[in-house]
Order: sequence, then C-alpha cells, then structure tokens
Amino acid sequence: MNEKLLFSFKTFVAAALAVTVAFYLGLDRPSWAFATVYLVSQPLTGASRLKGLLRSGGTFLGGVASLLLAAVFIDSPFAMTVAIIAWASLWLGVSMLDRRPTNYLFVMIGITPMIGALPGAVDPTQVFSTVVARVTELTLAFLSLVVVDSILFPRSARPALGALIRDWLGGAQQWMLDALSDDPARRAASIKDRRALAAKAAALNAFAVNIRFDLDEELRRGGKLVDLLREETLRLLPVMATIEDRTLELTRDGGKLPPALTGFRERLSAWIEAGAPTDGAADLKRTLRGATPAPDQQGWRDLMLAELLKQLRELVTLWSDCRFMQRRLASEEAAVPRRLRLAADRTRPSEHKDLGMVLWTVATGWLVFAAVAGLWYLLDWPHGVGGLLLAIMMALMFSGTSENPLPALKMLTKVLVPAGVLGGFYMFAVFPHIDSMPTLLFALSFLLIPLGVLAANPALGMLAAFPVFQITIDNGPSTGASADFANFVNGQLASLVGVIIAVVVVSIVRVARPDVGVHRILRAGWKDVAELAETPDAAHRRPFLGRMFDRLGLLVPRQLPMDPANALLAADALTDLRVGLHVLDLENHQRQLTPTASQAVDRVLSGVSLHFRSLEEDLKPPPALLLEDIDAALDAATSHGRRCAVALAGLRRALFPDAPSYIRVPSPLLLTAGPTS
Repeated sequence: MNEKLLFSFKTFVAAALAVTVAFYLGLDRPSWAFATVYLVSQPLTGASRLKGLLRSGGTFLGGVASLLLAAVFIDSPFAMTVAIIAWASLWLGVSMLDRRPTNYLFVMIGITPMIGALPGAVDPTQVFSTVVARVTELTLAFLSLVVVDSILFPRSARPALGALIRDWLGGAQQWMLDALSDDPARRAASIKDRRALAAKAAALNAFAVNIRFDLDEELRRGGKLVDLLREETLRLLPVMATIEDRTLELTRDGGKLPPALTGFRERLSAWIEAGAPTDGAADLKRTLRGATPAPDQQGWRDLMLAELLKQLRELVTLWSDCRFMQRRLASEEAAVPRRLRLAADRTRPSEHKDLGMVLWTVATGWLVFAAVAGLWYLLDWPHGVGGLLLAIMMALMFSGTSENPLPALKMLTKVLVPAGVLGGFYMFAVFPHIDSMPTLLFALSFLLIPLGVLAANPALGMLAAFPVFQITIDNGPSTGASADFANFVNGQLASLVGVIIAVVVVSIVRVARPDVGVHRILRAGWKDVAELAETPDAAHRRPFLGRMFDRLGLLVPRQLPMDPANALLAADALTDLRVGLHVLDLENHQRQLTPTASQAVDRVLSGVSLHFRSLEEDLKPPPALLLEDIDAALDAATSHGRRCAVALAGLRRALFPDAPSYIRVPSPLLLTAGPTS
C-alpha cells in the first residue's frame, strides 16, 4: 500500500476511535479529540508519540495556568484578556528560542489559555469546564493515536534515518571529492556542496529527537550517535576549508607539496570513495606522519605544512568515524568504541538564538491583538473572540519562522475560505441526513482520507488540518440538525477578518528583506568571536562550534534571494568560525610563552576583538595594524614552539588571505619550557 495512503488510513482510524470513545464516555467536546489526532499524527511512530506527548503535557500545564489566570482576574475581563495574551507571548517567545521539535511543549503551554480561558473573559464560568474538556479530549486523542499506530503497521524511523544519513554523508563525500580535485570546475562546485551540507543540518538534528521515542529499542539507544554524527560531519567544514587554504598557499607562485604527499590527494579520494575502510585510514595517517617537518623547522612553509598535515589527519579521523557511525546505526557494527561513546555523551547541540527577533515578533503579536480587540470592542461582535484567537496565534507562530512570514499568512487566508466551505457543506448538507455513528464516519472518510494523504507531508500538515477544524461533531449523528447556520457563518467571518488584520499588521511592521536576517546572523557570529578573543576559554569551544554550525545552516536559504552585489555575500561565517578556533588554540598554547611573547599574543587577541566588534557597525577588512601585530607575535613564537605559531599562522591566513607570505624576523624572545611539536 502507498505509504501516504496508509498513513491517512491509520490517522482516520485513530480519529474515529477517539471520537467514538468520547461519545461513549459522554465527553463535552469530541470534535477536539477528532481534530487533535490530525494535528498530532506523523508518518513515523516515534514522531507521533513525541508530538502527542508534548501536546498532552503542554495542554495540561497550560490548563493549570488557565485556571489560575481565571481565578486571579475573574472580576476584570479586560485584565484577564491582557494576562492571557501576555502568557501566550511569553511561552511562544520561549518556543522561538528552541527550534527543536520539543519546542511544541512551549507552544501548547502558551496557546492553551488562549483557547481555554480567553473565551472566559466574556463568561468566566466556562473556564473550568472548557479546560477540563480540552485536557481530557487531547489526552484521549493521544492515547488513541498510540494504540492505533502501535497495532496497524507501526513505522520505525530506521529506514528513513538510513536514507537521511546516506543523503547527508553522500553530500559531504561529494563536497570533499570536489574540494580535493585538481579540476577547477569541481573545486568551484565545492562551495555549493558545502552550503548544501550546512543547510541540511537541521533535518538530522530534528530526527535525533524523534528517534528517542521509536519502537526500535536499539535505535533509541543510538540517538546520541546521531547528534555526534551531525557534529562530526559539520566539523569537516572548517577542516576542509583549512586544507584548501593551506594547499593553495603552499602551491602559490609555483610552489610544490613535499614529495611524501605526492599522489596523496588521489589516495585520499580513493579511500573516501571506497567507504573509508579502517585499514586504509591507518595507512594514510602513516604517510602523513612521514611528511611532518622537524621541530626545528619553523619557516612559513613549515607552519603551513604542519597545519595542513594536522587537518588532513583530522579529516581522516572524522570521516572514518562518520562512516563507522553510519554502519552502527544501520546495525552493521557490533560495538561502539569507548572514545565515541564518551564523545556522544558529551554532545549537546547548541543553537543560534536571536532574542531581538523574538521580541520583534511578540511586539507584532501585541499590535495584532490591539487591532482585533479594538474592532471586537467597537462592533460589540460576539464572535470577535474567535477572530482574536486565530489572529494572534497565527501572527506569533508564523512570524517566528522567518524574517518574512507574509507569504505563509497569505496562504492561510486562501485556505480558510475553502476550508469553511467544506465544513459548511458537511454541517448543513451532509450531516442532516445522517443518523448513526458508522454513517457519520463513513461520510467523513470521503473528506478526511484525501486530507490525510496531503498531511503526510509535514510541511502541509497544518493546512490539511484546517478543514477538520471547521467541522463540529459534538452532538454526534444529530450534529447537522442542531447546527446554527448564522452562528457558523459569523464564526467563519470572524476568523477570516482576524487573519486579514494579522496580514495587514505584519505587512506593515514585520516584513524584512533577506539581507536583514543575514546581517543579524553574521553579527551574532562576530559578537561570539569578539567575546572569545576577549576571554578565550577552551570550555567555550563546543558551544561556539555548535552555534556557528547552526548559523551556517541558517544563512544558506537567506542568502539565495539576495542581490549578488550585496556586500554581505562576501562575509563568510565559515571564515569567522575558523578565526574563533584559532583564537581558542592560541589560548590553549599561550601558556608556553614567556611573558613578553605572551603580551604580543595578547595584542593580537585584542586586535581581533576590536575588529569583530567594529564589524557590527560597518563591514570592512581587518586593519593593517592587526597584520603587523600577528607578524610580531609570529616572530616571537616561532623559536621553539610550533603549536602557538601554527595558530597564529592560521589566524593570519583567515584574516589576511591575500597578504604576502610571512617572512620570519629573528627575535630574542624565548619560550619557557614546554612541549614542542
């Protein structure tokens, strides 16, 4: 059976079970149970369980908040309305700061009082019964979905995860092969490959959350490996960028790579294409050890070569680990080495957070609230609360997804009308002729099975569920006989007016050009690099990497529609990432230096900080004085210790790629005793 059709059938069966049990138990709002199944159901069993659990838990917590708000503000409908909107703004804002699937919990905590307590601003006596009904119906929907999905063809995430990882690592492999090629066209294509890899990172991150609720126990235990796989693959980005840069510098002006590396790129490419066999990795690393310059060789080419060899070793290790984890997640490997288990336990994905954008979105929601509430008050419209509810939820939820939420909101207005027509057709043309529950469900299947096929695409799930929301079946087979046409039309008009007002307000205050979002993301990275240079700490390495990797993925879709002449396109977050890593390496090895040499490095770090702080105001190249400070620090640091010198050389190449090669000036500054390499 077609997977989408099977998903739709299972969802319909779960919804039918939920509404039948609701009627049998005499619950007040069976429609909520019915519609919730369509909101929660996902093609994969683990994803359905996660979303259902989050919705149920968030509804319960939001229900408790509803009762407390109603108790405190029972004598003041206006104050109660403002308090509910403030509560929703707070929690929807929190959800925007957490882009993982688990943010659905915060969404439900925020919107439940709007659904359960906002209508109570008119009649507070309804709040308790509405909240109890909502918590009960949504819990019933979740349990019905779990039962049906566990019995009828439960779908493990393993095949989908395997396909996602194959696509992910296939893209990474293509990028590495293009970057390592001698063909100029393939090397140029590597930039596009790199951006595609960064853009796909979020999908793998979301999947790692879902599989923790999968039916497959072994797969659940491997959830942390998915996080580590994503992190290690992304770590290839700065590694490969450095390899490309050092190779370019070593072969500039007719320069040649050392004889020990002759043919190495071809061997490395062949090893990558062969699936990264373990014995091949050991052989490649032996070759790299044989090409390492002697400790007393501290010239510019020696520093470039030392960094190139270091990054090549890192590349071999990372890619070998990635391929191992791919096989392990496919149950083709027996045990995970202790090194990888410890690394997986330490992995904590970090995300870019834009508090300013969240506050802007919340402010937009309040403007929508003021506009719709004002219209509600002036017209004394009984159904105005429905328009207010939908307008605020859509303004907050859609506006939190992008710099320009207008297309999504406009699409919503287009969907509302046909959804209302479909709902009205069933309410007033079909339901009056139905007199039994089986007949009711049979009639609904002609609408809901096709909608379920559409909802199999998660991106269309919300739009597919809208017609379900328009159908009220709280009175069972007699629903049509008890429906009030005028009441139904007024409710539809209120929803449409509310969303139109939201569209107008958002179009005035919330829409931003793509380059605004790009600049905000880049500026956050510049701020991170500046703070690292001011107070470098090795403990900041992993969180910094996580945030910068996340920003790389966020930048790609925002840069596509930008004008090619825009100066922001020249800014490269990957270069900023490399600068940050070199800054951390400097801090790690600076303790080997004499106080005088350490002061020279401090001047470099201070210059880096000042430069990246200045970028927040004006995009400009680093000052020539910083290049002089780096060269002075290199003069001091190349006498007896290579690690600090390599970090300085890397910083020089990242910030001044077009500068002439560094020429060492002998310096009397000495290093304290310490390890050399």
